[in-house]
Amino acid sequence: VASAVAGIDEVTGHRLVRTFNLERDLEPHLTLRVMVRQGTDRRAVADRVIDAVGDSIPPPGYLDIVFDDG
Repeated sequence: VASAVAGIDEVTGHRLVRTFNLERDLEPHLTLRVMVRQGTDRRAVADRVIDAVGDSIPPPGYLDIVFDDG
C-alpha cells in the first residue's frame, strides 16, 4: 500500500487499519484512509491502489478506501 501511494504527489498521508461495523459488515476487513490535497482525482488514486494490491488483499478480499482532504 505504501508503495502504491508513495509516488502520488497529491497524497499527503495514509493509514491502513482493520475495521468492523457491526451494523454493516459480516467480518473485519481492511480500510485505507488516504489524505489528499483538495482537487485530487480520487478515482485515479483508488485505481492505482487497487491495481497495486488487489490480488493480495486478505479475506474477506476487499479494501475500503476513505479519502480525507487535507
